[in-house]
Amino acid sequence: MTAEQYLRISVELWGCFFCIIAAVAVFITRRSDQKGAKGLIWVILCCVILMSSEILLVFATEMTESDYNILRIIHFSNNFMGMLIIPLVAEYVSHIICVRTDGTRIYWSTVEWGLFVLGIILLIINEVSPYIYFLGEDGEYIGLAFFFVPAAVIFVGLLMTLSVVIVYIRYLANIEKVAIISFLLLPMLSMIMLLYDDGKFYTNIAIVISVMIMFFAYEINYSDYMVNLEKDLNDEKLRIINQQMQPHFIFNSLALIRYLCRTNPQEAVKSIDDFSVCMRKTTDFMGHSQCTDVANEIDLVKHYLNIQKKRFNEKIDIEFSIKDEDFSIPPFSIQTLTENALHHGLCDGQVEDAKIVIKTEKINGNHIVVISDNGVGFNVSEAQNDESGHVGISNTRKRIEVMCNGELVIDSKPDTGTSIKIIIPE
Repeated sequence: MTAEQYLRISVELWGCFFCIIAAVAVFITRRSDQKGAKGLIWVILCCVILMSSEILLVFATEMTESDYNILRIIHFSNNFMGMLIIPLVAEYVSHIICVRTDGTRIYWSTVEWGLFVLGIILLIINEVSPYIYFLGEDGEYIGLAFFFVPAAVIFVGLLMTLSVVIVYIRYLANIEKVAIISFLLLPMLSMIMLLYDDGKFYTNIAIVISVMIMFFAYEINYSDYMVNLEKDLNDEKLRIINQQMQPHFIFNSLALIRYLCRTNPQEAVKSIDDFSVCMRKTTDFMGHSQCTDVANEIDLVKHYLNIQKKRFNEKIDIEFSIKDEDFSIPPFSIQTLTENALHHGLCDGQVEDAKIVIKTEKINGNHIVVISDNGVGFNVSEAQNDESGHVGISNTRKRIEVMCNGELVIDSKPDTGTSIKIIIPE
């Protein structure tokens, strides 16, 4: 092989390696935007296959006639992937614009897919009746009268996406503008340069550089997301602490203890113990930013409910079924959902035969926590559209997703009670 071929293979191998690392990094950090991350991963993997086929084409110069069909497949794959990148990028950009504009959907990506299908049909026709290129007996690539067709399809697709980006550019962050425009312009410029210097591999270099910039843009957005998320979690922590330390809970608990001191001193001692545990765990949470053992959380809930049961004259039936304690959970997550069930679901004990059931178990490798009540229930879809009355549930869901990659599922209907399930993967 020549020095130029060695350089070409080196650049493309490095590009493949970087793209694979980038795809893994995007997959790991996908929590900020799962749909966007999925789209970017497909773009990156497509680039990996494209550059891999280019590497094989360099080695194809050493192929014998028996490898002719393999060489045809490599050339077809090279053109196929080059065209496939265009609608994938269009889908990714369309998603970003949709997110930035709070739901504006642009369907030009459908046109890009149509252009891709047209290009593939033209390539298949070329395999039957060559008019774009054909391979000589020694495997040499020979361009024909319509050799420009694959590049033209790619060029038109890039130009369409660039036009849409220019229209909606104000919705993109500065790094996103650089990343997306470079991803569109650099390959276009490289194809123009290839018209004057066919022996170079400008397109692959352009793709590597573009993927690098787009990956860095994604990671910068992810860093901003994590900063904002940390702020939200801290705000939620303060909200929970404030809720636990709020005057009416303290005053109600102290009033209960004073009443029990006069009527039932032994129960007053137990209530003091319950109250002190709630206060101690609340203050511990101030400096605690990680998940806690579910046993600690259940212990808090038990002490909290002991106080509430006495406040409501034992009108609420509490049932615990703890079969799994070998996992961690965000602090105050079960407590917040239990408090929500007590105050909103059971209307502070006003529901007849009120009951709260708290269960933990392990099912199919997942740790499951269920908090259910037989209260008034609510419409889940309406609550999701208007979370102003369910801030505790919404913020708890966010903390569960972020802190332990879990999921919160709500099953509720008016007048039928509510069941909230926390799913923590092992």
